[in-house]
Amino acid sequence: MYSLLPSLLSADSQKLINQIQILEDAGVDGFHIDMMDAMYVSRSAFSLAEVYAVRRATKLPLDIHVMTLEPERVAQKVVNFDVQVVSLHYEACNNIVKALKDIRACGTKAGVVLKPETPIEVLDDEILSIASVVQLMSVPPGAQEKQIFYEETLDRIKETKTRISAIGCDAIVQVDGDINHKNVCSVIEAGADSLVVGSALFCGDLVENVKAIKRLIKSTSTELKQWVI
Repeated sequence: MYSLLPSLLSADSQKLINQIQILEDAGVDGFHIDMMDAMYVSRSAFSLAEVYAVRRATKLPLDIHVMTLEPERVAQKVVNFDVQVVSLHYEACNNIVKALKDIRACGTKAGVVLKPETPIEVLDDEILSIASVVQLMSVPPGAQEKQIFYEETLDRIKETKTRISAIGCDAIVQVDGDINHKNVCSVIEAGADSLVVGSALFCGDLVENVKAIKRLIKSTSTELKQWVI
């Protein structure tokens, strides 16, 4: 199963609730929310109050990506909002293993996020056995201007899937950053399980964009099954 998660960072803040409802009706699998404090990264987005407002607007799963200083403290607050996944940057945590365990102890799935320049080798067996999600950034996090998908992400996806398979854990690979109609098939073929999609959904007709991305996901996944057979 593959999941399509609109990144609400790309939504129109004046029409946020309406766009959430349209996307929910269009058949997306949940929503990805970037929490930024303008300190860990250069911009701010989605406070706790705003996450709570989104939670009230939809029953779909919420996938929280924390990009703040002291992300562990933010995580322990946002888990109270009935979110399904909270992902923290490996680079931002003093003790990523403890941080992930603390999230799981609250009954929420825990994810670990890697910047594009962070080696996949940091994902040791202990981290992979705890994390439900490994999120690979395919652009620099928190950038003010639109960034272009890093092609080396494809090899990073394959390497991550290999490491996950080697230890037999259930973590999924999520990719976040400039996923669009031109690269979605390559990302799926590389082994991604979850796609965070921003401007490719929100620029233009929301419903038609969801349909187009889902068609590409379906066609690629069908071809992969045929290759396995």
